[in-house]
Amino acid sequence: MSNTSIFQVAMRTLVLLAICGTPALAQQTDSIEQRLKSDLVMEQEGQFVIERFSICQLVRPAELGGGATEPFQVKSHAEAPAGGFISRDKFVVLFAETAYSLRIDFAENLIAGLTPSQALSALRCRRIKEPIGDVDLEVNLHMTSDGMQVEAVDTATGKRDRQTRTWNQMLGE
Repeated sequence: MSNTSIFQVAMRTLVLLAICGTPALAQQTDSIEQRLKSDLVMEQEGQFVIERFSICQLVRPAELGGGATEPFQVKSHAEAPAGGFISRDKFVVLFAETAYSLRIDFAENLIAGLTPSQALSALRCRRIKEPIGDVDLEVNLHMTSDGMQVEAVDTATGKRDRQTRTWNQMLGE
């Protein structure tokens, strides 16, 4: 594997998947109308902010032995200056594209024998309004006019993994 550890890929992938809440991965208790009307991005103190809490579980397909992890809680936080270098729409798009990219890494590096399609549906997350006690994982995305930093924190051990990239590095310009 490259210079990215399994922990790094797992933490970023699991948390970002929880943030995105794609229909294949998230089971919601809210009505469809409530979900469609709710804002993903808030503006707080001059910042675009996304903050979500989820309960997740990794489920292995029956043809690969079945089983599931214990449920774990994830806090996801993303922010960028509002009214500056990035539009609200691009903030959401970059957030979603980052999550998708990490799902592919997850498929390739963490679950032996799993096809990418299976890996994309292996993580099951349900959004919750607030954490139930302490969260197990925190993921923070910070965007500035110079680039983006993704940080994953295992709250039990305090272990942090950060990757910082300039926009030129990320977008190839």
